[in-house]
Amino acid sequence: MKKLLFSLLTLITFVFSSCNDGEEGTHAYQKFVTVKTLESPNYYFEMDNKKTIYPVNKSNVIYAPKEGQRAILLFSLEDLGKFSQEEQKDLKQYDYLATIYQIQNIYTGAVESMPISETEQQQNDPLDIVDAVLVGDWLTIRVLHPFTSETKNKHSYKVVYDENAFEANSNYINLTLIHNAGDDPQDGSSYYNDISFNTLSIDQFLASKKGVKITYKRLQTMKTETITIDRPTEKQ
Repeated sequence: MKKLLFSLLTLITFVFSSCNDGEEGTHAYQKFVTVKTLESPNYYFEMDNKKTIYPVNKSNVIYAPKEGQRAILLFSLEDLGKFSQEEQKDLKQYDYLATIYQIQNIYTGAVESMPISETEQQQNDPLDIVDAVLVGDWLTIRVLHPFTSETKNKHSYKVVYDENAFEANSNYINLTLIHNAGDDPQDGSSYYNDISFNTLSIDQFLASKKGVKITYKRLQTMKTETITIDRPTEKQ
C-alpha cells in the first residue's frame, strides 16, 4: 500500500492536514471523512482529497453507516500484503486499508440558497468559529458555544448564500452561518462542536475564487471570517 502523510492523533486539536510520516499499522491517526455505503453491512470512507479508506478490521466498533455522513475517523493503516491474493483483488480498488478504533459522527449539512430577507428571519443564536477549512466538496467548521451532552442534538446549523448579494469582482463568496439552539439555555459553559457542509451547490461559483467569507453571530454582533480553499494535491 501507499505511504500516507497524516496528522498524528491529537484528540484536543482540530486536525485537517498532515505533518508526520508514519509507518503503516504502527500509529493511530484521525481524519475527517465522508461515509460511503456498500452492500449492507459494509462501508468505506472517502477523505476530502477523494482518497478512499476501507476498514479491513472494524471489530473495535459497532457502527450503522449512513451514506454521506461526515465523521472523525480514528484508525491505523494496514498492509495489503497481509491478505491473500484472492482478497487483494477486491481490496486494490481502495487507496488505503485500515483498522478502525472509533467513528465519531459530526453534524452534516449542505450549503443552501436562501435570500437575505429570509436569512434575517431565522433564529440565530451566538457562537464562535474556532477554526474552519474548505477542502474538496466540504466546508468543515469547529464552533464554540454552550451545550451539554443531553442538549447537543437540539442544536442545528445552516450555511446559506444569496447569489444576488455576492460582491462584484470579489475573490470570495459570501456565506452566512446560522445557529439555532432551540430552547437550550445559552448561558452555560461553552464546548467545541465540529460541523460540516457539502459545497456542491456553490461549486460553480467557487471555481475562480480564492475561498469564502462566513458571517455569523458572535455575542450580540455579526463577525466575518475568511476561509481560503485548500485544493488537495496528489501528495495529501
